[in-house]
Amino acid sequence: MASTADLADLADRFEVSGPARILYRATAGHPSTTMIDWLQKIYRFIAHNLMSIFTAGHPSPTMIDWIRRTYGSITNNILSDATGGDPSPAMIEGLRKLYGSITNNILSKATAGQPSSTMIDWNNEEDRRCVAACVVQGTYTLENDRTKCRMNEDALAPPWWESFNFRLIEVLEDEALNNKFIFGAIFEQLPPEDTPRHPSAPQYIVAFRGTMPYHPKIIQDIHLDLNVIANTLPSSERTKLARLAVEKLLITTTQAGLENCTLWLTGHSVGASLALDVGRAMMSDRGLNLPTFLFNPPQMSLGPAINLLLPSDAVWREMQVASNLVKAGLGLVLNPHRRRMEALFERLSPWAPNLYVHDKDLVCQGFIAYFEQRQQMQERFSTGVAKSATTLSYRDMLFSAVGKEKERSHLLPSATLWKNSTMRKDVRGLQQTSLAAHELQQWWKPDTELRLSNRRYSLP
Repeated sequence: MASTADLADLADRFEVSGPARILYRATAGHPSTTMIDWLQKIYRFIAHNLMSIFTAGHPSPTMIDWIRRTYGSITNNILSDATGGDPSPAMIEGLRKLYGSITNNILSKATAGQPSSTMIDWNNEEDRRCVAACVVQGTYTLENDRTKCRMNEDALAPPWWESFNFRLIEVLEDEALNNKFIFGAIFEQLPPEDTPRHPSAPQYIVAFRGTMPYHPKIIQDIHLDLNVIANTLPSSERTKLARLAVEKLLITTTQAGLENCTLWLTGHSVGASLALDVGRAMMSDRGLNLPTFLFNPPQMSLGPAINLLLPSDAVWREMQVASNLVKAGLGLVLNPHRRRMEALFERLSPWAPNLYVHDKDLVCQGFIAYFEQRQQMQERFSTGVAKSATTLSYRDMLFSAVGKEKERSHLLPSATLWKNSTMRKDVRGLQQTSLAAHELQQWWKPDTELRLSNRRYSLP
């Protein structure tokens, strides 16, 4: 029998069918209290986070069907893997009872016996965030479905968007090493029959997934991660494909007379970097202000490590101020580069993407530090000095000095920074590591389960 710690670790993995197989194999096919607790954890996740938030207790028939199929799949995996394909009649009966009990509880609690269409308040920031996060999760699951050959009724991805009345119209694939990888997707909203589209609802969502650590071909995602670190993402193949797909969609909608349609961009982790690059390009090159939702966007910073070596936070803040003053001074020397960046900021300023970060997520620390330093500069110095420091980075200035013009993706004139400081606990009641701060699933939780603060930043 596996230890409680082993089972707790397995329970923390997100994909439904994979951990179920591992978990039941680890217990030699004998349902235990730990296993039941784990399945109840899945139940709470589906029933509360995906249904109650949006439906006020009335999920759509699509969601109900997905629950039944999901638990049917789990049951089949349990029987197959735990018994070597030869389950006993007693085990079959026991698992069916467990599966049926959980499914009935889900349907009873979530629907109150009255399933109906999904209801979303498109003017509510919480609902908009949750929908965007769920659609991004759909892109992760699309690639998992493809890798595991789950098709048609066995596919687990569709409910992530169908539950909110979206349909998949295109998958975005990157081909490398004779393999295709789904890294994003385009969805179109189809309101229920005889129901007009809400004016604040998106007609299209373009979503990009992040790195998949358990993917058999993870090397492709790691390559993109390195592009982000090296600031070469704009020249990557996936970025080119992402921009082309969005431009093609915009041309198609314009030709169809839908010039004013709403298109959202969203992504998680390195997928957020893709969405950020596409959004910047659309605003800078075409003047199109696309609503953008970026979950845990990566921007590494040495600040937290340096801060640990200093005697106090006050010393670190003064060092940051001094560094920004130096940047402002160098901007006077590199005048063409400074003017170019100021002109870029003027073009980008109407666009204010939503950045969702966790204060314990090391991957996002660069964005947090950038905006907090901006605020300090604006409060302590003149507009000219603060503006110059805001638009410049040492790396960009170094490239400019040798005749190459680049700009760091985290240099944004406008943005709304949403910062979560909640650290969830595992089944043992222990606080999880900082890796949990980078998880996508925190962002479809209701505000009542998050310690969420937000601040809007704009060009001084």
